[in-house]
Formats: sequence, C-alpha cells, structure tokens
Amino acid sequence: MTCAWQYFPNYKGLVTGIIVGGFGFGSFIFSFLSTAIINPNNEKPDLRIDGGRIFTQQHIIDKTPYMLRFLVLVWTIIVFISLFLIKGNPHKWEGAAKESHKNELKLRLLEKSSEINLDDSSCKYKIIEFLRERPNYAVLSFWEALLSTNTLLLWLMICFSASYGMFMAHVYKYFGVIHINDDFFLTMVGSFGAVMNGGSRSIWSTLQDKYSFKRIFGILLIIQITLSGSLVSIASIGEGNSLGKPLYMIWICASFFCLGGHFSMFPTVTSRLYGVVTGSEVYGILFTSFSFATIGGRVLSDLLLDTYGYNIIFYIL
Repeated sequence: MTCAWQYFPNYKGLVTGIIVGGFGFGSFIFSFLSTAIINPNNEKPDLRIDGGRIFTQQHIIDKTPYMLRFLVLVWTIIVFISLFLIKGNPHKWEGAAKESHKNELKLRLLEKSSEINLDDSSCKYKIIEFLRERPNYAVLSFWEALLSTNTLLLWLMICFSASYGMFMAHVYKYFGVIHINDDFFLTMVGSFGAVMNGGSRSIWSTLQDKYSFKRIFGILLIIQITLSGSLVSIASIGEGNSLGKPLYMIWICASFFCLGGHFSMFPTVTSRLYGVVTGSEVYGILFTSFSFATIGGRVLSDLLLDTYGYNIIFYIL
C-alpha cells in the first residue's frame, strides 16, 4: 500500500480499498477450487459432532493433504511474481520527503509566531487545514505515534469491532451446516461473501475519502450489530423453507461486507493521522489486532458454545 500511496497521494482511500480487496477476491477463487478438489460430487457431511457436522468419508479426507500442497504451490508462484512487479515511485517519494521537511520547518515557525498557538484549542482548525493540504506530512515519529492514545484507541476499535467478522469468516460453514446440510451451497455462500469482502473495501474507503471516519465507521457498526443480533434467527429458517438459503446467503454476505470495511478504513485513517511513512509503519502494528480479534472469537466459542450455543456468542461479538 505504501508504494501505491506514492503514486496516488490524493486517493489513499480508494487505492487502499482496491489493494486489500484482493484478499476477498482471492478467497472467492480458492474456495471453489478447494471444494472442487476435495468434494467434487457435493457429498454431505455425515457425522454430527459438537452441534455441527463433519465428513468421515475416507476418500474426501485423503484428498485434503493434496489440496493443501497444491494451494501452497500456487500461492508461492503468485508471491514470487508479485515481488518482481512491486516497485515504488522514487521521484514521488523524494518529493514527499522534501515537502515533509519543508512543512516541518513551517509548522515550527507557526508554533513560534503569534498567528498560531498550538496550545490554543480555538486554533486547531488552522492546524487541521495545514496538515490536510499536505498528506505526506508526519508530525510524529514512529515511536511517538505508536505510543499515542490515538493508536491505542484504533487498536482496540479493530480488535473489538472486527471480532464478529473474523469469527464468521471461520464458522459460517460450520454454523450453517447445522440448518443447511449442503456443502456446495455453503461453499458458494463463502465465495460470494469473499466477493463482498473484497468489493466492499473500495466502497468503504471511497466513502471515507468524502466523509468523516467517525460517520462511516458508525454506519458500519450499526449494520454489523443488526446482522449479528439476528443471524441465528435467520439461519434457523433452514433449507426446508424456500427463503432459508437466500436469507442466509444475504446475511453472511452482508457480514463480509462489513468485515471488508475494517481492512480498508483503518489504513487510510492511520495515514491521515501520521502521514504516509509513519502511518504505514504504525498500521503494521495495528494489523496485529485482527489476530487478537480472531483469538477472542475462538476463546468465546470454546467457553460458551457447548452451554449457550451460537446465539450468545453473536450477541457478545
């Protein structure tokens, strides 16, 4: 993303959404590919365990190692090709560095002058406008930004708000098979969910370029809370009802739509807070919060699933 920001400094949100959207579209392709290798005949899982169903057919189990080796080979080839294609914009980077240095001198002069007192809250709008016109400017060093309150708040926001989406990305099939025993359909649900995950990232980031982060992120949370609170009721309709499968797909796709917003909005807001250089470094640390969000959902599942079921977990997440 840092390389792309060098080429398009005025469209960081859109560029971020397009790049991270690749995660979602990749899942769309490889979900169908893995299912085609392991279970081409759409056989149904035949053993109930821990409230779900699993496959016990030996020929399906035997294909799993081959599928993993094949996917690893494909991903390795893609990575090596990507390494040769990624290249920064040295001229833009040099210009951004010079501009950042000039802006730092200007800000120091403003601080010493009577025009702007950085301790005066009434002058904040001038500072905001000063920095908004210079997207590559970095007020704080990496360690100053990392230890700031804003970084801590962003980390906690990702950790708690992304926990539902990260949990659903792992259990949508395991949860759905309780009511809809159709492996191909659930694979299709995950694949189209991946498309929504990838496609939504450019949508959320474009909206963030036009409106405030607070407003757009608030809308995302409202949608996500509605989905998590009603998912169990939607899934319980089941495949016996003609609306069961379409509604379940809509709810899962909408959940992935919200998850995509997390991956596109936070890189953009981080670069706006700290500049391109420091912002990209800080986001590397912020990204660890997605791992903790995943772990949190797993811990809740281990503690509560057997006793209370999925309903209480979705309410908490």
